[in-house]
Amino acid sequence: MISYGLRDELKNRPDSLQWWHRYAHVLDQPTASDDDGELRVLRYLAEQHGVLSFSQSVACAARSLRSLWAADWSEDDLDSAELWNIKEGHVSSVWLVSVLHAGDDAHTHFILNVARDIDAGPVLEDTSQAMRTLLDRHPELPIAAVLDIASVPLTQGTGTRNVVVTRNEYVPRALEAHLIGSVDGTTARSPEHRIVLIERFRTSSEHPAQIIGAHGRYASLDERERMYQAVDDVAAAAAPDLPYRVDLNHGDLVWSPGGPAIVALS
Repeated sequence: MISYGLRDELKNRPDSLQWWHRYAHVLDQPTASDDDGELRVLRYLAEQHGVLSFSQSVACAARSLRSLWAADWSEDDLDSAELWNIKEGHVSSVWLVSVLHAGDDAHTHFILNVARDIDAGPVLEDTSQAMRTLLDRHPELPIAAVLDIASVPLTQGTGTRNVVVTRNEYVPRALEAHLIGSVDGTTARSPEHRIVLIERFRTSSEHPAQIIGAHGRYASLDERERMYQAVDDVAAAAAPDLPYRVDLNHGDLVWSPGGPAIVALS
Protein backbone atom coordinates (compact mmCIF):
# COMPACT_ATOMS: atom_id res chain seq x y z
CA MET A 1 0.00 0.00 0.00
CA ILE A 2 1.46 3.36 -1.01
CA SER A 3 2.28 5.68 1.89
CA TYR A 4 0.24 8.79 2.68
CA GLY A 5 2.71 11.45 1.54
CA LEU A 6 3.88 9.56 -1.52
CA ARG A 7 0.29 8.98 -2.65
CA ASP A 8 -0.39 12.72 -2.62
CA GLU A 9 2.93 13.38 -4.35
CA LEU A 10 2.19 10.99 -7.21
CA LYS A 11 -1.55 11.41 -7.75
CA ASN A 12 -1.15 14.38 -10.13
CA ARG A 13 1.54 12.71 -12.25
CA PRO A 14 0.08 10.70 -15.18
CA ASP A 15 0.23 6.93 -14.50
CA SER A 16 2.71 7.46 -11.68
CA LEU A 17 0.65 5.60 -9.08
CA GLN A 18 1.40 2.49 -11.15
CA TRP A 19 5.09 3.02 -10.36
CA TRP A 20 4.37 1.90 -6.82
CA HIS A 21 2.93 -1.39 -8.10
CA ARG A 22 5.99 -2.02 -10.23
CA TYR A 23 8.75 -0.98 -7.82
CA ALA A 24 7.52 -0.98 -4.20
CA HIS A 25 9.03 -4.39 -3.46
CA VAL A 26 12.51 -3.33 -4.68
CA LEU A 27 12.43 0.31 -3.62
CA ASP A 28 14.92 -0.11 -0.76
CA GLN A 29 17.01 -2.88 -2.35
CA PRO A 30 20.41 -1.56 -3.46
CA THR A 31 20.82 -4.46 -5.87
CA ALA A 32 17.73 -3.44 -7.85
CA SER A 33 18.54 -1.77 -11.16
CA ASP A 34 18.50 2.01 -11.02
CA ASP A 35 18.59 2.37 -14.79
CA ASP A 36 14.83 2.87 -15.00
CA GLY A 37 13.95 6.55 -14.76
CA GLU A 38 10.66 5.83 -12.99
CA LEU A 39 12.45 3.88 -10.27
CA ARG A 40 14.96 6.72 -9.80
CA VAL A 41 12.16 9.25 -9.42
CA LEU A 42 10.22 7.03 -7.02
CA ARG A 43 13.31 6.45 -4.87
CA TYR A 44 14.01 10.18 -4.77
CA LEU A 45 10.43 11.02 -3.77
CA ALA A 46 10.36 8.25 -1.16
CA GLU A 47 13.55 9.68 0.35
CA GLN A 48 12.13 13.22 0.35
CA HIS A 49 8.99 12.09 2.15
CA GLY A 50 10.84 9.84 4.59
CA VAL A 51 8.96 6.68 3.54
CA LEU A 52 9.81 3.87 5.93
CA SER A 53 11.04 0.59 4.52
CA PHE A 54 9.60 -2.59 5.99
CA SER A 55 12.76 -3.14 8.07
CA GLN A 56 12.57 0.43 9.41
CA SER A 57 8.93 -0.11 10.39
CA VAL A 58 9.96 -3.31 12.19
CA ALA A 59 12.69 -1.37 14.02
CA CYS A 60 10.24 1.36 15.14
CA ALA A 61 7.68 -1.19 16.34
CA ALA A 62 10.35 -3.15 18.22
CA ARG A 63 11.79 0.01 19.78
CA SER A 64 8.33 1.05 20.93
CA LEU A 65 7.74 -2.40 22.39
CA ARG A 66 11.02 -2.30 24.28
CA SER A 67 10.07 1.08 25.76
CA LEU A 68 6.71 -0.30 26.89
CA TRP A 69 8.44 -3.36 28.32
CA ALA A 70 10.77 -1.18 30.39
CA ALA A 71 8.03 1.20 31.51
CA ASP A 72 5.09 -1.13 32.21
CA TRP A 73 6.57 -4.50 33.12
CA SER A 74 9.58 -5.87 34.95
CA GLU A 75 11.86 -8.54 33.51
CA ASP A 76 10.28 -11.10 35.86
CA ASP A 77 6.77 -10.34 34.59
CA LEU A 78 7.29 -11.36 30.97
CA ASP A 79 8.41 -14.44 29.13
CA SER A 80 8.39 -13.26 25.51
CA ALA A 81 6.75 -10.96 22.98
CA GLU A 82 5.90 -11.37 19.31
CA LEU A 83 5.32 -8.80 16.58
CA TRP A 84 3.09 -9.67 13.61
CA ASN A 85 2.57 -7.32 10.69
CA ILE A 86 -1.14 -7.50 9.85
CA LYS A 87 -1.63 -4.55 7.49
CA GLU A 88 0.10 -1.81 5.53
CA GLY A 89 -2.24 1.17 5.39
CA HIS A 90 -1.65 4.53 3.72
CA VAL A 91 -1.06 6.20 7.10
CA SER A 92 0.43 3.44 9.23
CA SER A 93 1.95 -0.01 9.32
CA VAL A 94 -0.20 -2.05 11.69
CA TRP A 95 1.45 -4.53 14.06
CA LEU A 96 -0.19 -7.03 16.38
CA VAL A 97 1.78 -7.47 19.60
CA SER A 98 1.34 -10.67 21.62
CA VAL A 99 3.03 -10.64 25.04
CA LEU A 100 3.35 -13.87 27.04
CA HIS A 101 3.48 -13.35 30.80
CA ALA A 102 5.97 -15.37 32.83
CA GLY A 103 4.58 -18.34 34.73
CA ASP A 104 1.22 -18.05 33.00
CA ASP A 105 -0.45 -19.01 29.75
CA ALA A 106 -2.14 -15.60 29.52
CA HIS A 107 -1.24 -13.28 26.65
CA THR A 108 -1.64 -9.53 26.40
CA HIS A 109 -2.56 -8.35 22.91
CA PHE A 110 -2.50 -4.83 21.51
CA ILE A 111 -1.87 -2.99 18.26
CA LEU A 112 1.03 -0.72 17.32
CA ASN A 113 0.53 1.75 14.45
CA VAL A 114 3.78 3.05 12.93
CA ALA A 115 3.48 6.16 10.73
CA ARG A 116 4.47 5.28 7.15
CA ASP A 117 6.24 8.55 6.28
CA ILE A 118 6.87 12.12 7.45
CA ASP A 119 3.49 13.36 6.18
CA ALA A 120 1.63 10.46 7.81
CA GLY A 121 2.99 11.21 11.29
CA PRO A 122 0.82 14.28 12.05
CA VAL A 123 -2.23 12.57 10.51
CA LEU A 124 -1.80 9.48 12.71
CA GLU A 125 -1.29 11.66 15.78
CA ASP A 126 -4.28 13.94 15.06
CA THR A 127 -6.75 11.18 14.18
CA SER A 128 -5.65 9.11 17.18
CA GLN A 129 -6.22 12.07 19.47
CA ALA A 130 -9.65 12.59 17.87
CA MET A 131 -10.51 8.95 18.59
CA ARG A 132 -9.51 9.48 22.20
CA THR A 133 -11.63 12.60 22.46
CA LEU A 134 -14.67 10.94 20.89
CA LEU A 135 -14.44 7.94 23.20
CA ASP A 136 -14.01 10.18 26.26
CA ARG A 137 -17.12 12.14 25.30
CA HIS A 138 -19.15 9.16 24.12
CA PRO A 139 -17.97 5.92 25.77
CA GLU A 140 -20.85 4.08 24.12
CA LEU A 141 -19.30 4.50 20.67
CA PRO A 142 -17.72 1.32 19.23
CA ILE A 143 -14.23 2.85 19.00
CA ALA A 144 -11.10 0.80 19.68
CA ALA A 145 -9.33 2.65 22.50
CA VAL A 146 -6.12 4.55 21.79
CA LEU A 147 -3.90 3.56 24.70
CA ASP A 148 -0.86 5.70 23.93
CA ILE A 149 0.43 8.25 21.41
CA ALA A 150 4.21 8.48 21.34
CA SER A 151 7.22 8.62 19.03
CA VAL A 152 10.47 6.74 18.62
CA PRO A 153 13.77 7.92 17.11
CA LEU A 154 14.79 6.59 13.71
CA THR A 155 18.06 7.14 11.88
CA GLN A 156 17.20 7.79 8.24
CA GLY A 157 19.77 8.93 5.71
CA THR A 158 22.21 11.25 7.45
CA GLY A 159 19.86 12.37 10.22
CA THR A 160 17.55 11.20 12.96
CA ARG A 161 13.83 11.93 13.21
CA ASN A 162 10.96 10.91 15.42
CA VAL A 163 8.38 8.49 14.05
CA VAL A 164 4.85 8.59 15.50
CA VAL A 165 3.74 5.28 17.01
CA THR A 166 0.38 4.67 18.67
CA ARG A 167 -0.73 1.80 20.87
CA ASN A 168 -4.34 0.73 20.35
CA GLU A 169 -6.82 -1.77 21.70
CA TYR A 170 -6.79 -5.07 19.83
CA VAL A 171 -10.08 -6.16 18.23
CA PRO A 172 -9.95 -9.98 18.01
CA ARG A 173 -11.06 -11.87 14.90
CA ALA A 174 -11.66 -8.62 13.04
CA LEU A 175 -12.52 -8.46 9.34
CA GLU A 176 -11.85 -5.21 7.50
CA ALA A 177 -14.98 -3.69 5.95
CA HIS A 178 -15.00 -2.22 2.44
CA LEU A 179 -17.83 -0.74 0.40
CA ILE A 180 -18.16 -2.29 -3.05
CA GLY A 181 -19.40 -0.18 -5.98
CA SER A 182 -18.69 3.23 -4.46
CA VAL A 183 -15.65 5.50 -4.44
CA ASP A 184 -17.07 7.33 -1.41
CA GLY A 185 -16.90 5.12 1.64
CA THR A 186 -18.78 7.54 3.86
CA THR A 187 -22.13 8.34 2.21
CA ALA A 188 -23.26 5.50 -0.10
CA ARG A 189 -26.40 3.69 1.08
CA SER A 190 -27.79 2.16 -2.13
CA PRO A 191 -28.57 -1.59 -2.19
CA GLU A 192 -25.95 -2.14 -4.92
CA HIS A 193 -23.27 -0.78 -2.59
CA ARG A 194 -22.61 -4.01 -0.74
CA ILE A 195 -20.15 -4.24 2.16
CA VAL A 196 -17.55 -6.96 1.94
CA LEU A 197 -15.73 -8.20 5.05
CA ILE A 198 -12.15 -9.00 4.09
CA GLU A 199 -10.09 -11.74 5.67
CA ARG A 200 -7.03 -11.07 3.52
CA PHE A 201 -6.11 -9.34 0.28
CA ARG A 202 -4.71 -11.12 -2.76
CA THR A 203 -1.80 -9.49 -4.58
CA SER A 204 -0.19 -9.93 -7.99
CA SER A 205 2.67 -12.45 -8.16
CA GLU A 206 4.45 -10.13 -10.60
CA HIS A 207 3.76 -6.90 -8.68
CA PRO A 208 3.37 -7.76 -4.96
CA ALA A 209 2.19 -4.23 -4.11
CA GLN A 210 -0.81 -4.48 -6.46
CA ILE A 211 -4.03 -5.79 -4.92
CA ILE A 212 -5.94 -7.96 -7.40
CA GLY A 213 -8.60 -9.49 -5.17
CA ALA A 214 -9.59 -10.48 -1.66
CA HIS A 215 -10.79 -13.40 0.43
CA GLY A 216 -13.77 -12.71 2.63
CA ARG A 217 -17.55 -12.58 2.57
CA TYR A 218 -20.39 -10.17 2.05
CA ALA A 219 -21.94 -8.59 5.14
CA SER A 220 -25.50 -9.54 5.96
CA LEU A 221 -28.21 -6.88 5.90
CA ASP A 222 -28.19 -6.72 9.69
CA GLU A 223 -24.39 -6.40 9.81
CA ARG A 224 -24.48 -3.72 7.13
CA GLU A 225 -27.07 -1.67 9.01
CA ARG A 226 -25.11 -1.92 12.25
CA MET A 227 -21.97 -0.72 10.47
CA TYR A 228 -23.81 2.18 8.83
CA GLN A 229 -25.20 3.09 12.25
CA ALA A 230 -21.69 3.13 13.71
CA VAL A 231 -20.50 5.40 10.88
CA ASP A 232 -23.45 7.76 11.44
CA ASP A 233 -23.02 7.80 15.22
CA VAL A 234 -19.36 8.80 14.93
CA ALA A 235 -20.21 11.50 12.36
CA ALA A 236 -22.84 12.96 14.70
CA ALA A 237 -20.50 12.85 17.70
CA ALA A 238 -17.61 14.41 15.76
CA ALA A 239 -19.61 17.41 14.52
CA PRO A 240 -18.88 20.25 14.54
CA ASP A 241 -15.43 20.52 16.12
CA LEU A 242 -13.71 17.29 15.01
CA PRO A 243 -13.29 17.27 11.20
CA TYR A 244 -12.95 13.49 10.93
CA ARG A 245 -15.13 10.69 9.62
CA VAL A 246 -15.25 6.92 9.21
CA ASP A 247 -14.46 5.83 5.64
CA LEU A 248 -15.44 2.29 4.70
CA ASN A 249 -12.95 2.32 1.84
CA HIS A 250 -9.96 3.27 3.98
CA GLY A 251 -10.07 0.41 6.47
CA ASP A 252 -11.44 2.62 9.26
CA LEU A 253 -14.02 0.04 10.36
CA VAL A 254 -13.81 -3.67 11.11
CA TRP A 255 -16.40 -6.30 11.96
CA SER A 256 -15.77 -8.70 14.83
CA PRO A 257 -17.93 -11.21 16.72
CA GLY A 258 -18.76 -8.31 19.04
CA GLY A 259 -20.05 -6.14 16.20
CA PRO A 260 -18.59 -3.11 14.39
CA ALA A 261 -15.46 -1.42 15.70
CA ILE A 262 -13.88 1.86 14.57
CA VAL A 263 -10.11 1.40 14.38
CA ALA A 264 -9.17 4.61 12.52
CA LEU A 265 -10.55 7.90 11.24
CA SER A 266 -10.12 9.72 7.92
